[in-house]
Amino acid sequence: MKFLALIGLAAGLVACTGLSTQPDPTEVRLDQLEQQNRALTEQLQKQQRLLAGFQAADIGGQTQSMEAQLRDIRGQVEQLGFQLRTNEERQRKLAIDFDRRLMSLEGGTGQAAGGGKGPAPLRGAEEQAYVAAFNMLKGGQFVDSIKAFRSFLSDFPGSAYGGNAQYWIGEAYYVQQDFAAALVAFDRVISDFATSNKVGDALLKKGYVLIELKQAGEARKALDQVISQFPDTTAAKLARERLDKLKAGGDA
Repeated sequence: MKFLALIGLAAGLVACTGLSTQPDPTEVRLDQLEQQNRALTEQLQKQQRLLAGFQAADIGGQTQSMEAQLRDIRGQVEQLGFQLRTNEERQRKLAIDFDRRLMSLEGGTGQAAGGGKGPAPLRGAEEQAYVAAFNMLKGGQFVDSIKAFRSFLSDFPGSAYGGNAQYWIGEAYYVQQDFAAALVAFDRVISDFATSNKVGDALLKKGYVLIELKQAGEARKALDQVISQFPDTTAAKLARERLDKLKAGGDA
């Protein structure tokens, strides 16, 4: 029933550390829903036994009242079950997306989704600070990684990896489903690091976030911008796929 936010990540990343013991907010919410579902199921079974007893004793009006209560409980159980399945599917998609983006790695090892090579490798204290923050992210320590990337931006304001650091702050918020904070972070990549190879990725994820925030019109604008500014890139391909799903009436 549970999904880890970094499913399969260890196999895809050579330098990946162990998963953090820090619980993922989505998983915590799923646990809460499971507990609620079990409690309601138990309550439903109790009410069913009571109803059977009333019917056997032919207690007229009370039976009608219990049937109404039973229908209400059944409705609550069905609603929670649907919410649980919806949250599981959303978490699965978030985990898959996060895993895919981490597997593209850092350090100019290949073409970024937004186009172009990554910046040149870092050296010295700058490299140590960035790698430490990135390893926290890979290990699922999202809150700590955000703090570490912010410290990196503060300590090395002119770093060629500034856009990358800001982008991963957005990803850390996104995988925790803090979409409002993720939107601010991705917007900063676009506005403050205009020459970064992460701009295309940030625009793409801005579109994703806007979909989550139920702002389909603004999401389409962001995704269209990815396609127009970064054609023939992975980001553009993903933007087209998401636009097609939006047109088909989906939000995934």
